Amino acid sequence: MASLVSGKFLEAINLVGDVAREALRTVVPGVVTAKRRQLQRERDVEFDPGPGRREGGEQVGDGPVDNAPVLTIGGGGFGLLIPVRVGDEVLGLCADRGAQAWRKNRDPGQSFIFDARHHNLNDAMLLPVSITAPETAPVDWGDDFYLVGPAGHAIKVAGLDGEVTITTENATLTLTKTGDITATTAGTITLDGSTVNAGAPAAEALAKAQALLTAIDAGWTAAVSAAAAIVPPNGDGGTAGLTAGQIAWDAAKSAIATTKAMGV
Repeated sequence: MASLVSGKFLEAINLVGDVAREALRTVVPGVVTAKRRQLQRERDVEFDPGPGRREGGEQVGDGPVDNAPVLTIGGGGFGLLIPVRVGDEVLGLCADRGAQAWRKNRDPGQSFIFDARHHNLNDAMLLPVSITAPETAPVDWGDDFYLVGPAGHAIKVAGLDGEVTITTENATLTLTKTGDITATTAGTITLDGSTVNAGAPAAEALAKAQALLTAIDAGWTAAVSAAAAIVPPNGDGGTAGLTAGQIAWDAAKSAIATTKAMGV
């Protein structure tokens, strides 16, 4: 009889231990179910964890968790600001101590060692990461780096040779500070878009400079060719004069794109 009671007691203790362990959380994937606070460069959302736990022999969910902060990747004055929307996958991090005091004041040593909120899901802080890349990402990006958005590819850095490609789709690509874009022989920078603004608004025509130069070159070539075909009674059709004009144009045209690139 004593052994039976002892066995039941141990079984009950183990059951209580299992329930307690299942209530502890460390890293929990889930989804954003609602946006809450967006203030003072911070964002809070409602978070619904994916994996559940056992309760009374059934699998039940732990969420949702309201007002969970979304972490921002940053350091040294730099930051990578990533928006979140309902349905996004996120990864919840649960601290080994209550994190409420740290969240409020950022003072070390403010969480009590015996705080009952250790590994508590309600203190989860979220990383905006997901298993599947966004729909606009390439199916397989290999060794290349991509920065993509809802409108498609924005920046690609090739892993093989470091070539940088900046792309816009049905949008305007704007460099907001006047200056030069320099591509050395070690690499290439490609700007691809329906409209490219480089520098100040006065430099808006920079992207069209090459097309303009090509058209004028073709015009001079056609004029010289047409003049050479005309042989009137008193001399040529002005070939010498047109050729001199073409030579002067060739010497001057290199300054056009440079002037635009400087925003002058």
